[in-house]
Amino acid sequence: MLVIASVLVFTPTSLVSQEDQMIRYRTEANYLAHFASFVEWPSNAFPDDRAPIVLCLLGNEGFAASVQELTKESTVHERKIEVRTLKTIALVRPCHILFLGQEESGRYEKIFDAVQDLPILTVGESNGFLDSGGAINSTNRSQLKLSANLLSMARQVINLPKTK
Repeated sequence: MLVIASVLVFTPTSLVSQEDQMIRYRTEANYLAHFASFVEWPSNAFPDDRAPIVLCLLGNEGFAASVQELTKESTVHERKIEVRTLKTIALVRPCHILFLGQEESGRYEKIFDAVQDLPILTVGESNGFLDSGGAINSTNRSQLKLSANLLSMARQVINLPKTK
């Protein structure tokens, strides 16, 4: 498993005012949308050449509106970005990026088990996410190639042994 601790620090929502929270959401949504430009997915991660990059959000539903607004006209690697809000991890298969809200911190192990063999870049916002896999987490089995530019922004890059 390759784990990257990004310079991006998501602030817990309980510590900010509502106005500050909206600014924070827009800033974090901008970072999240741009992560896609630093990742190369295997060709079999998409059903066809026109398929969008699917950015999924699990938890932190207030964040979804900011992400949708910032990505509605965006393209990365000549693909549109489609934002989906998930109610359950069972719907994760078509995702390319999975954002895990703070509410999901108690389920990280289950979530990482569900996505470990899928070409999905996981991103989280809670302090425990770093301990559980990092601010950005990609397993070796996911077949994702992360840009050297993204790796250069990381505070820490950890190569963990592959698991079966």
